Amino acid sequence: MTPSELRLRRVNHRGHRTEWVLNPLWVRLETVAHEEFGIEKLYLVSRGQRVSIGSFLGPDEKASFSNALMTALHAARRGPTYNPLA
Repeated sequence: MTPSELRLRRVNHRGHRTEWVLNPLWVRLETVAHEEFGIEKLYLVSRGQRVSIGSFLGPDEKASFSNALMTALHAARRGPTYNPLA
């Protein structure tokens, strides 16, 4: 993920690749949660596209991944930061 693009690649068991390039400014993370079991599904939604992500993760892992992805999306939307010490 960069401030200008989010690349998502899915590779199936036969090696077939599907890739999406999304703009972090327009992407939103959508979750489907069950009251008792937690997050069941995660989707990246942008301009009419809805891509399922993390389906192989358990509910707790989906929650952790969702938080980390939201943090990364917010950082990408802010853009690069200047750090004179780096």
